[in-house]
Amino acid sequence: MIVDFLNIDKQKIKYFSLLFLEKVIFIGFHLYFVNKISRDYYGIFTQTNYISSFISNILLFGFAIPFLINSTRTNNAYDNDIFQFFKNLSILISFFLIPIFLIFGLYFSNYIYGDEIYFSYLVILLLTIIADTTSEYFNLHNRIQSNLSVYSNFILSRTIVRVVSLLLIFIIIEDFFIAYFVSSLIFLTYVIFSSRKINFFSLNPLKLFKDHKQNISKLFQDGFKFLSLFILNTASGLLVNLILVNRFDVETLAIYSFNLTIASIPISISQYITFYSLPDFSKKFFSNKSEGRVSLIKDVVFSILIFFLIFFVIYFTYDIIFFNFINPEYSNKNLFILVFFSNTLLMINNFIQFPLLSENKYNSVLGIVSFSLIVNVIFLFLNSESITIFTPVIGLLIANSLMLVLLFFFNFNLKNVK
Repeated sequence: MIVDFLNIDKQKIKYFSLLFLEKVIFIGFHLYFVNKISRDYYGIFTQTNYISSFISNILLFGFAIPFLINSTRTNNAYDNDIFQFFKNLSILISFFLIPIFLIFGLYFSNYIYGDEIYFSYLVILLLTIIADTTSEYFNLHNRIQSNLSVYSNFILSRTIVRVVSLLLIFIIIEDFFIAYFVSSLIFLTYVIFSSRKINFFSLNPLKLFKDHKQNISKLFQDGFKFLSLFILNTASGLLVNLILVNRFDVETLAIYSFNLTIASIPISISQYITFYSLPDFSKKFFSNKSEGRVSLIKDVVFSILIFFLIFFVIYFTYDIIFFNFINPEYSNKNLFILVFFSNTLLMINNFIQFPLLSENKYNSVLGIVSFSLIVNVIFLFLNSESITIFTPVIGLLIANSLMLVLLFFFNFNLKNVK
């Protein structure tokens, strides 16, 4: 009964079991890192992954969601030429980032890591961007083909390769940069090998564009809306990282990043829910809007239950865990609470946007998200002279709270008008 209500089947249970195991390994790695390796290295590691994830998502050009939705209308079939065009273009641009990052390396090092001495880590960042971009396209391919098992196995094995190679090499040579660089090469090689079914790269985007100009142009137009939304939705979170590393240092960022890692466990799970629920919602919504909304509500309820179950477990064991198992330098319970509730609001906001975007209310959603970001920027500007580690996180919480209220009232008014 509960399983049916929460929209879960055997395939999804297996899917979540593998992804839960991946999270356990991932958290175990972070626990070892904060206890055995210095705080500045942890700050560098988390910042590299955060910036790489941000850039690799931009390199998708917002193409993934409209392409995924279109595939649900054609029984999970898709035009491989168009898929290859966007994949090759994304990876080609990531190659072009290499000379740009190296030529302006001191600027990027100072801006991303807070100091020019971390210039050499930009090479690792570039390798990670290429690996993450390739992974995103392989994940998209698996979702279109409904390969939840392949997807979850890939996520699990990818994490194991990344963390085990880094830790083993570091333990052997005790040089973090070399260990991180070599493990990044191993990680990229593994991603390319695992995703060989979609091919890594070929120099044919121009030819493919000529052959499919109209369809590709349409996807660029649709994708630009989703890309704009992604940038605006994540800008407040990006501001937190950049402010902490530039106004303080990577060690202060490390404290925030570790609490963010703990607080982000449920939002990672909600992203996995979104991964399988978006095409299901799209398919049902276009045939029967009320049925689509019911399906969406089930996924939202499931996500909220996960969020608060994990919150209460961590909240009531936070002090015990840090006192007994974790380096107390990373402990900041109030920061954890702020980040957690900000993530909860972000998850709810993302789900609320589903039906609005399905009804082509892009401009309204963009306006709401933009206004929330502007309020955050104004808040940060007014508090720029007395900024603390909490200030940018409070700004993020304000932006997500305001966005939730505005989205709720817009949805309410939209239903009443109809």
